[in-house]
Amino acid sequence: MRERFKTILLVFSLSINFGILGFLAYSWATSYLQEKREKVVFPEEVTSLSRPQAEEIVRARKNLMPSLMEKREKIQTKREELIGLLKAPLPDRQAVKAKLREVSQIQESIQEAALDQMLLETEKMTPDQKETYFNTIRDRMCQRGMMGMPGGGPRCGRRGMMGR
Repeated sequence: MRERFKTILLVFSLSINFGILGFLAYSWATSYLQEKREKVVFPEEVTSLSRPQAEEIVRARKNLMPSLMEKREKIQTKREELIGLLKAPLPDRQAVKAKLREVSQIQESIQEAALDQMLLETEKMTPDQKETYFNTIRDRMCQRGMMGMPGGGPRCGRRGMMGR
């Protein structure tokens, strides 16, 4: 009887400990991911912005992020609808084209928002800061080149081996 009681107590204790560990791991993971999602990256050291300039940019980006996330979710929904249209035995080309236009319009609105954000961010920058800012953006966009191949190539504002 005593052995059985010890076994039940051990199992009960282990289950509580594992439950607490699982809860703590989940809490840590969600806060870590939330923190990572909310983190707005800005290369202060590269652009030599003053602290107030950098803080203003970070604030503006944090205000922009919710609308961008909403638009990205809309794009995902529209893409899923597009796949649904394409799965039909005889897809309606007009409906498919209309859905593609919807996706393109949302993507265009994201690009316009990004452009507006860049103009807002560079509004109070010096010419040297702007140059560094846009070079950084270009370098980040062109890290991998076409088709995921290393080396930006001439399409990323750099000359290729032949054009030196």
